[in-house]
Parts: sequence; structure tokens; C-alpha cells
Amino acid sequence: MLLGFTPHSVRPRAQRAEPPVVTSDANHSVDPTECRPMAGPERYDALTLMRAFRADEARLSDALNLFVEREDYGFVWLAYREDTALGCCSVGYTVSTAAGGLTAVVRDLYVIPAARRGGIATAMLAALAARLAALDVARTEIAANGDAGLLAFVAARGLTVTAAIFAPGR
Repeated sequence: MLLGFTPHSVRPRAQRAEPPVVTSDANHSVDPTECRPMAGPERYDALTLMRAFRADEARLSDALNLFVEREDYGFVWLAYREDTALGCCSVGYTVSTAAGGLTAVVRDLYVIPAARRGGIATAMLAALAARLAALDVARTEIAANGDAGLLAFVAARGLTVTAAIFAPGR
């Protein structure tokens, strides 16, 4: 079962524009986090991070190739500090009849264990929110598979459970 999260209110739509790479210093006491979408050269960084929770490397590789080849499907968002990839998430697009527009579904939110509780995920989501607003996304959801740490993280940021999504296992 996957749980969907959405902010309490839908953000107002912004004008469409392709935003630049976003640097966030959300904690102000740590090195800035540079966040950017995966392009071809960053594919290895995404693969390395996602191997921590995706056992089938062939399927993971196929999915990452699809994100590079079909940007209209979504993208992989990567977080770096000092040129080291420390976190990632995948973002897929769908249309929401409830929000009346484009929805971004965030999956695979991950920060390497050694960098957790250092502001990486917070900076990553803040920079991602800015990018999605610039892309005219009406609603953002974060999918979780019952991971207690992830559930606590999103709850601490004012997000609420909005849906249970069921999918066939494979």
C-alpha cells in the first residue's frame, strides 16, 4: 500500500518557465544543497542512490533511461553537497480532477543514511516545490510505502494523508 500526501492547501499556479538549478540553504548551519534534475551524466548518481532500495537493477536502469528519454513523464531530482550525490526522488506527472490540473507524484524519496537529519530532504523538497510551481503544477503528492521515518518526516512538514493507493505486487 502506498500513502499519498498533499499540502493542506493547493499552491497558486505560477507562470510556466524552465527554472534553473536550485540551491537551498534551508538549515543555514550546513553547506548549501544543490538540487537539479537528472540528465544523462547524472544517471549513474541516481542509479547508485536508488540501488539502496531497488533490488532489480535492470528495471531501475530501464526506468532511469525512460526519465532521460521522456521528460514529459517526469524526472529524477537529485541533491548534492560538494559535488556528492546525497539524496534523490523520482517525480511523475498525472492529471488531478480534484486539483483541476497537473499533479506531481513524488516517489523514492531517499537520503543516504550518513547524511540523514542534515537538512538534505528538507532542502530537496523546498527546491522541488519551487521547480514544480514554475512548471504550473497544481498539486504535489508524496507516495510512501508505510516507512515510519518517511511518514514522520512528511507529517512534521504539515502534510496529511489523503489517499491509500493499491497496486498489484510484482
